[in-house]
Amino acid sequence: MRPTKELVIEHEAVLTVLQILDEISLRITEGNDININDLETLLDVMKVFVDRCHHGKEEKILFTALESAGIPREGGPVGVMLYEHDNGRRYISGMREAFERVKEGDKQAFKTFAANASDYTALMYAHIDKENNILYQMAETHLSDPMKIKLAQDFSSLQARETGNGSYEKYFKVIEQLKANYLKG
Repeated sequence: MRPTKELVIEHEAVLTVLQILDEISLRITEGNDININDLETLLDVMKVFVDRCHHGKEEKILFTALESAGIPREGGPVGVMLYEHDNGRRYISGMREAFERVKEGDKQAFKTFAANASDYTALMYAHIDKENNILYQMAETHLSDPMKIKLAQDFSSLQARETGNGSYEKYFKVIEQLKANYLKG
């Protein structure tokens, strides 16, 4: 499989996570109860699957390859993606901090969670669109076939290292279960 295709497939799972976060944020703002175990599961998915695995593939492997192919980090699309990844991490950190306060009994922290979740999803919807339609197209154009083969191998190694043996597939199943719990149709 082409490395960019693998990243697009992961983006489909991330888009589902974003839709779940949107639904949870809506339920919070409407005053509905939220299963905090689901919040903890979502935070784990975002930390391990989205950030360490998916963003790890981009930051440690793809972006480096693009730089070696002449696409600049500073002042170019790679720099923009890195900046957005960092912003996303700040929102996830805000969600994590709010979640810890919720666990300690601070029900008002649900609103802080929802605000960070809304900011995160807004950022990531646009971010994914840019990667799928601009950055990955640049990779397909600028990277040689041997480089793409190496990227695929490096992706596989990073994936095993960051998610553990067999856990990568587990995250897709977890996302599907959360989807069944929160999203209609």
